[in-house]
Formats: sequence, C-alpha cells, structure tokens
Amino acid sequence: MNPKKPDVSQGDKKKISSLVDSRSDVGKRKSHRKIKDLLGFYSQNYAGLTRGELQEKDPSLYQRIRKAGLLDQIPLHELSESDVEEKIQKLLQGYESKYKDLTRGELQEKDPSLYQRIRKAGLLDQIPLQKSTVEALLAFYDQNYAGLTRGQLQKKDQSFYMRMSRAGLLQHVPTQQSEEIVKKKQDDLLNEYHSKYVGLTRGQLKKKDSSLYRKMKRADLLEQVPTMEEQHAEIEKLREAERWRTFANRFSIDQPF
Repeated sequence: MNPKKPDVSQGDKKKISSLVDSRSDVGKRKSHRKIKDLLGFYSQNYAGLTRGELQEKDPSLYQRIRKAGLLDQIPLHELSESDVEEKIQKLLQGYESKYKDLTRGELQEKDPSLYQRIRKAGLLDQIPLQKSTVEALLAFYDQNYAGLTRGQLQKKDQSFYMRMSRAGLLQHVPTQQSEEIVKKKQDDLLNEYHSKYVGLTRGQLKKKDSSLYRKMKRADLLEQVPTMEEQHAEIEKLREAERWRTFANRFSIDQPF
C-alpha cells in the first residue's frame, strides 16, 4: 500500500515557488558580482596584459577568470597602435558620458575601476584636479594663451583644451585670427604698456606685470619694450645732450639739436 502523499495547499505551493525564485535571484546576483569583481580586479591591477602575460603574472586570477568563462574579456595579443588609440577614446568617452566634470578624487571614489584604467593609460591629465569655474578657465586662457586659436591651444595644452571643451567654452577661443583682430590686440597691448608702464625695461615689466609681459611676448611686441642695455644707452644719450646744452649756453654756441 503506497503511503499517502501529504496535501500541499495552493498557498504553500506559492511560498515554495517564491523561495526557489528567491534563491535563483540570489545566485544570479552573486554570479554578476563575481564577474564584476574579477574583471574589476583585472582592470585595476593588470589592465592591458594579454592572457599569456596574466597567466604568468597571476596564475590564480587567470584560472578564476577562465573558470568563470571570462577569458574573452582578456586580450590574446598586444594591442596595436590603432587599438590603443581606440582604447583611449573609449576610456575618455566613458568618463565623459558618465562622470563629466568629476574631479580625479571624485572619480576615484565613484568608479575606482575606471579611475585605475585611466591612470594606467596615462590619461589622468585629462581629468581635472579640482573643479574650475567658468571665470577661472577663461581667466587662465586670457593670462596664458590669449589670442591662440583652437588648433594652437590644442597643440599647446591639450589637457586645458579638453577642460575648455567639456565646459562648453571653446566659443571663447577663436577658430582663426584675422589681420584686423591681430592688429587690434597688438594696439591694445601697446596702449596698456604705454599708459601704465612706459619706460620700464623688459625685466622690470616682467616683474611688475607678468601677464602683460607674456601677452606682449606671444604677440612679438617685446621689441617695443627696451632692454636694460638699451635703456642705459638712451639715458646716456640724454645726459650727453644735456651736457652739450649746458656747454653751448655757457659759451653761446649754436646747439646741433
């Protein structure tokens, strides 16, 4: 005689089903977390290593990644130049799309894996050390790169160019310079020098107003500012003229100037 199976109510069936589903979800979450942890650890410590290099460097991690079926996430061969460039672009795009304007410290706290990958790729100079206001960025441009076009600025200081780009401030950097713009900037610089510092030598101007000195240097206007030697020569010339006037007045001689 077969033993009678216990009756299972509809409510008990639902509880059992819910328990099974719950355990399944926990298993899935653990699996996802394991995958994320393994790949995150690889990215933070061995980013760029090929499978062979990883197997030699950390055989334990290699085996764990292999058993998890994640070896396809590790490159088989050294990256080509184009692959490296593509990787750099992806890293920066990942930062731009998710964490735009975060500082290095904030990024390290928010996404340590991405931070480490960017650091190991030598791209941390593309991430600001501290938050910069619009006024601070524009002031820095005016003080250090005034008059440079976008292309010139990108070549001169790519990191600063990227910060200006991210802040939407490239509209304040000219795409090209017309002769009229160049002439006006030169006139403005010379007017500022003559109204504030006329007579100062280049060395004196550099100490007194380093910002104006740099702007005049970039505009090839320093020849309009005397050197110390030129100033001494001019002073000596004036002294000689004064001595001649005194001599001529004393003996009623016509002055040659």
